[in-house]
Amino acid sequence: MTRPEGWRERLAEYVARSEDLPFVRGQNCCALWVIGAVDEMLGESFSEGICGAFSTVEGASALMAGRGWGTLCEALVDVTGATRLPKASDAKAGDVLFAQPLADGFEFGSLFISCGQNVVGRDEGQPGVVKVPLRQMLTLPVEAYRV
Repeated sequence: MTRPEGWRERLAEYVARSEDLPFVRGQNCCALWVIGAVDEMLGESFSEGICGAFSTVEGASALMAGRGWGTLCEALVDVTGATRLPKASDAKAGDVLFAQPLADGFEFGSLFISCGQNVVGRDEGQPGVVKVPLRQMLTLPVEAYRV
């Protein structure tokens, strides 16, 4: 997928607009926020039909099961056409990272978007965005996808 001119600026603006955004499951939770970032970068509407389709973890589970998605990365690939990178360390700005489900309650795993030195995502327990150094993220079991 070729990213159109100005994608970096649109991504930066999207992240800045999200700094104080409250977390709302089914609208701007980790997966939909990242897919929204991809929408912004590429000028697409990948989140259409998913955004607002659920408001609970149970609703997200039902949506994922109904579409045959076992993980958020399966949803990402199906919805956006993203391709998995051979190594997570190959991730560059604009790529999506999928953190594997851990025993801490992230049943589906978590999606983040790389903004260069940091990856950015959403956390239900915090307003706004969560920024994690890319180097730290790469110490976890993660996969990287190019959109």
